[in-house]
Amino acid sequence: MLSNSNFLQRGLSVFLGFLALATVMVVDATEDLEGLRVRAEGRWAALIAGDFDQAYGFETPGYRELYTAQQYRNRYGKGLRWQQARVVEMELKSPKVASVTLEIEYSFHVSGQGMMSHKGPVTETWVRIEGQWWYQFQ
Repeated sequence: MLSNSNFLQRGLSVFLGFLALATVMVVDATEDLEGLRVRAEGRWAALIAGDFDQAYGFETPGYRELYTAQQYRNRYGKGLRWQQARVVEMELKSPKVASVTLEIEYSFHVSGQGMMSHKGPVTETWVRIEGQWWYQFQ
């Protein structure tokens, strides 16, 4: 039979083990979100630069199996110009799915009025496949 002190020591050891595991999980999630931020901002930097081939590389492997880079390019019209994008919020929905909200500044041509500017939020879904975050087209 365990004495009270042995019972408390084992209980404390188990608790400290769970605490250490929880700390590692929080650190991993934080690092994971920072990697996601880099990927999301990288995708938008490519879109802003008009580098659709680079932006295409952020799409999921499944998307890239179904659609060519040319089909991806054709998805975007020429009337919209993005100027700036910044991540304002990230949320892990599960270990492999996250939502990223960005504030996007863009301009577009309005017939008879010229270029109009606007700023607004865009929320994207990103999925983690084999350790890498990918943009999920919806």
